[in-house]
Amino acid sequence: MKMNIEIREATQSDINAIVNLFTKASEYLKSIAPKGFGNGLFLSENLSDERKMFLESLEKEDNLLLVAEFKKEIVGFALASVENYPDDMITSPFVTIVYIGVKSEFRGKSIGRKLMDYIKTWAKSKNIKTLELLVWEGNPAREFYHSYGFIELEHRLGMRID
Repeated sequence: MKMNIEIREATQSDINAIVNLFTKASEYLKSIAPKGFGNGLFLSENLSDERKMFLESLEKEDNLLLVAEFKKEIVGFALASVENYPDDMITSPFVTIVYIGVKSEFRGKSIGRKLMDYIKTWAKSKNIKTLELLVWEGNPAREFYHSYGFIELEHRLGMRID
């Protein structure tokens, strides 16, 4: 059975659902973070900083905040941003996929692919030729990103010294 998923640009009324998905994703990432890392995933009290971040992204011309909707329920989201700074590996400007998340029970149903397709079309409309994202070692989403066409550009290393 084919699911009728609508991908659309988010509105202010979507922010609570987006923050809820973001919270679940952050909790999962904390669980797979290497020991001593992932402290940036701790959420603000009452999620006020997260709400503010997503609300502000709606107002920025170089940001794209998307939702995936199934039967009026938000089951996925993505935030992409145009970057205009020099990078050793990528020609500027480029689009960074800042966040992408799909509700666990909806994974494997092409929702991530549809969100990526929308972002790719948006980037092309701005004459941008490169998408990039960061993904943690151990995150099963790596397989999806590779299947979509992303390639490894670098490896980030970390070491705790306390």
